[in-house]
Amino acid sequence: MFILLRTMSLGLFSGTLLRLICVLFLFFFNQQAYAQESISQFHIKGFVYSSDKRQPLDGTSIKVKYAADSSTRISKTTNRKGEFEFLAPVAKEYFIQISFVGYKKKEIHISTSSNRSTYLLDTIFLTGETQLLKQVEVKGNRKKFRLKNDTLEFNSSSIYTDPDGTTKDILKKIPGLRLVGDDVILFNGQMLDRVLLDGKVYFNNDIKLLLKTIPAELIDKIQLSASNPGQKINTVNLTLKTRYKKSIFGKAGLGKGNKKTFDNLIDLSRFDDKEKMTFTGSWNNVSSLSTGPFLVDSKSLGFNYSSNISKNTELILTTGYERSSSNENGQVTRSFRLDSVAQTYQSDSQRKFKQGKLFGTLALNIALDSFSKLTIDQRFEYQSRDVISYQAFGTRLDQTNELKNNGVNNISNSYTGGAIQGRIGFDKSIKRNNQQLTISLTYYHFPSRVKDSVNYNTYFNQLQTADSIIRQLRSVDNNDRGIGLTANYSTDLRRNIGLSLSNSFRFDKSTISTSVVDFDRSSGVYDKFNPGLSNDFKSDFFNETLNFSLRLGIRKVNFIVGTALQQNAFSNRYSSIKNQRKLITINPFVDIQIMKFGSFSYNQEVYAPTSSQLNPVVNNSNPLFLTKGNPELMYSVNHAFTYNFSKYNEKLFFNGSLYFNYIINDIVSNISVNSNSGIQVVEPINVNGSKRLGCNFNITFPSLKIIRVNLGTNFSYRKALSYINDQASTAKNFKIACTQQISYSYKKYLDIDFNSATELNQNDYLGVNQNYNRYISQDLKLDFTGRLGDRYRLTSVTDNKLYFGQTAGFNRSILNLRSGLTYFALKNRNLSLKLDVSDILNRNSYQTRNFDPLYVESIKQNSIGRYYLFTVVYSYIRSNSK
Repeated sequence: MFILLRTMSLGLFSGTLLRLICVLFLFFFNQQAYAQESISQFHIKGFVYSSDKRQPLDGTSIKVKYAADSSTRISKTTNRKGEFEFLAPVAKEYFIQISFVGYKKKEIHISTSSNRSTYLLDTIFLTGETQLLKQVEVKGNRKKFRLKNDTLEFNSSSIYTDPDGTTKDILKKIPGLRLVGDDVILFNGQMLDRVLLDGKVYFNNDIKLLLKTIPAELIDKIQLSASNPGQKINTVNLTLKTRYKKSIFGKAGLGKGNKKTFDNLIDLSRFDDKEKMTFTGSWNNVSSLSTGPFLVDSKSLGFNYSSNISKNTELILTTGYERSSSNENGQVTRSFRLDSVAQTYQSDSQRKFKQGKLFGTLALNIALDSFSKLTIDQRFEYQSRDVISYQAFGTRLDQTNELKNNGVNNISNSYTGGAIQGRIGFDKSIKRNNQQLTISLTYYHFPSRVKDSVNYNTYFNQLQTADSIIRQLRSVDNNDRGIGLTANYSTDLRRNIGLSLSNSFRFDKSTISTSVVDFDRSSGVYDKFNPGLSNDFKSDFFNETLNFSLRLGIRKVNFIVGTALQQNAFSNRYSSIKNQRKLITINPFVDIQIMKFGSFSYNQEVYAPTSSQLNPVVNNSNPLFLTKGNPELMYSVNHAFTYNFSKYNEKLFFNGSLYFNYIINDIVSNISVNSNSGIQVVEPINVNGSKRLGCNFNITFPSLKIIRVNLGTNFSYRKALSYINDQASTAKNFKIACTQQISYSYKKYLDIDFNSATELNQNDYLGVNQNYNRYISQDLKLDFTGRLGDRYRLTSVTDNKLYFGQTAGFNRSILNLRSGLTYFALKNRNLSLKLDVSDILNRNSYQTRNFDPLYVESIKQNSIGRYYLFTVVYSYIRSNSK
């Protein structure tokens, strides 16, 4: 592999770093061989299972006692796999006590040997206690959650959901959890990016699909944890109830409303001990209305499969197809901030788009033995997209305040592209000294093609001549591919000292072929080749990184210090010009974790410019906004300082963070503006002096008897340099946001949720007009759910959006009221009849504001208005467990 990478790197990689790696590894293994001659600790590992169900017992208590004095020296608990392991000091005999609630305790005796350092125990089976049958479970007194090690665990039995409830309905009632849209989960302000089902990835980590497909009835516990020790909470694990480990469930629904609205769905799943499979399908045009104003006709089909095809092999398969189309329209008002371009223009815009995607993943997890694992992960994707933009511009001149129509502009864009990427990984655990070796090979290939058809009239009245009309066909072929190899090794030198070494290579190759032809007015066809906008651009990038880190544990303080020796090299070629660059950096990092006081970290990161930022050929797909790359760009270096603090107990969930970034050679935009036409040309350049700082705090009171309260605040400040007409302009962005969430539930009859989000934005640009630089937005939302008996449910959502700016057109209050009535029919209440009415007051609209060094832009999007939708959904759940 190394020979291949050296050949591909075009001579840019030096062998000095390789020799250094070899010396370090040889030295390290010699030291290990010497150190292992005498045994100072014993490594003990085992598994705990239930004797009746043959399933792992998560959270089993493991206590290690010395036979000499019967004192407890080590306490551990098993993980989700029922596994435990620990390092024990030298002793002649041990007693290991295993206990789990509802099962008989068991004690194991171990006699040690002077020439044996590792003990792999036989699987331990615990039997249930018969006297528990006489006890009565009082569900009302069951705790809503508990803190187990570094995991917050919530019981779903304390949460009431309706018969058609999904996992999403459970998560909405977890203290501190907040759902934004359909696929963003926040816990105390932190984004959770992994959702597991019984400890494993399902639906290819598609959060939206999992939340709406898995019924609430199946969920037993909700566990929040970090994917790695010492990190922030970023993972949700949903455990299934024992009786639904083997089950068949699904639902089918039809919905129809006025204004051509509809909503149809079907999904079917089958779970058992060895495999899980799910088929999903939907066809609707209303799901987009939860985040936008337009009807989007969406179709999707999907299939997910997970199976233990053998004792040591797990197969995961995901495939799907998605297709969507929409017709969007609205108004844009843009006011230029430069004195040289003092116009304000308005436009009616319309956009039609169609897009489709076919995707799939295939993964194999193979356990070679008890300590070795091989992982093969292959992914593919194919996309197509067609967009037609239509704009009718009008320019309002400041002197006359007269609105003039300046023609019609049409831009059509089509995109086709694919992606193939994969990973082959090997993990090896070496029992002695907790040694861990990981080797992974990654590769990818991203081919794509973009075609633009431009029929454009510039919008300024004084330029409306035949020469200002732009008619072109533009084709861009992108071909990105790369390969990488990474090796990681870690070990425990002593009880509180650990060492980690890693070496990685990556080679990326990119080709961009651009071809532009102009419209020939004499022949009436597109056959005039434009050499100024056409070229072939090739870029090669090579990276090698050697990481060395040392972990030290001193009482209640953990230190991780290290450095990364990084070599970057790239070359790019276009026409007859070739440009090469090479950079070697030493990037130190430090992470200090202090018990009860949080953690502090510093690290230095180096970022290379992208291929598009290096390509010097002008992109004129938008003739009013031209972009081109800069082949002279340098690497940017980011110095990042971070402090994190969190505290979780029965009365309080709290977490906060502070961060500060200072960037050297930051890549920013240099904007050139034509004062007559307003046409912009944007080119990336390197500048120094960019800074970012901010903080956020979130607090939740989980144990209040009547209500659930979550409060959060976020502050950020950014200072960046940009250039306008080759003159430096300092941009400062200040933002502060506050969120409040208050929830109240009364048994199963009433749920009330109040959410408030307020955000202040201020943008200052040195050297330009400072009007319109500040605005405030506030979103107040009240959700009400009431139930009459077991059959009727009434829902109401009141959403009021407030906007405050320095222009009268932006100051608005938008009130949106939605209500619904649901009746649950049949004996098991698994047939729901639902009538929803949205935008009852017919006042809903969507508005955004964008700031730029050159202008302030307000965008208003037309809404569908009031509509109703009637849906019928049948749900089915059957347990196959005995």
